[in-house]
Amino acid sequence: MKEIWENKRYRSMIILGLWMIFIIFIFILSSLGNNTQKTSEEQKQDSKEITIQELLKDYQETSNAINYEITITENDTKIILDGTYASNKHTGYLTTATEVISYRCENSLCYKTFIDHEEPMDTYLFEGIKDPLYIVKFANNLVLQNENEDKKSYKYTEITSDGTTEYEVITENQTINNEETYLISQINITTPNLKIETKVNLELGQVNVDENNNQ
Repeated sequence: MKEIWENKRYRSMIILGLWMIFIIFIFILSSLGNNTQKTSEEQKQDSKEITIQELLKDYQETSNAINYEITITENDTKIILDGTYASNKHTGYLTTATEVISYRCENSLCYKTFIDHEEPMDTYLFEGIKDPLYIVKFANNLVLQNENEDKKSYKYTEITSDGTTEYEVITENQTINNEETYLISQINITTPNLKIETKVNLELGQVNVDENNNQ
C-alpha cells in the first residue's frame, strides 16, 4: 500500500476517486434536502386551514346527517334535545323534568311519535337559539379569541334592545383516516338577562338513503 501511495500516478487516481465520492455524497444529501422541503410544502398546501365561515357553511349545506345534543337551561329549568337533522327533517328525543318524548319535526311542524301513530305538538322545537345551526347567521361576526394546536374558540356578543346575547363556537381539528378534519365541538349561547343558556354539541354523520332518496 505504501508503494502504491508513493507512486504519483496511483496517488493522483486515489485522490481523484476520493473527491468523486465526496461530490456524490454531497449531491445525495442535497437531493434528500430538496425532497424533504418539497414534501413539507406539499403537506402545508394539502392541509389548508378553512375559516369558521366555511366550516359553518359546510355544516349547513352538508348532505350528511348532523347529530346534535342541545341543552337549554332557562330559569333553572332544563330541557335536552338529542337527535339528528337530515333531509330537512329532525328526529330524536326531547327530555324534560317530567317526560321523555320521541319527536319528528319538518316544515316548521313537530309531532310526538309513537309506535303506531303521531300526535301534533303545539310548538315548533327548533325556533331561534334552539336551532342547532342558529349560529350560522352570525358566522361573519365571530372573532377568534383563543387557540392552541388542536382547538380554537370564536366569540361574538350581540347587543339588542332585549339585552345581550353571547355566542361562542369551539372548533377542533382531528386526523381521521390520515386526513385532517375540522369539526365544531361545541356552541355556547348565553343570554344573561333572560337567564337562558344553550349548549350545542354537533357531529357530522353518515345518513343512509334508499333508491328513492328517502331516509
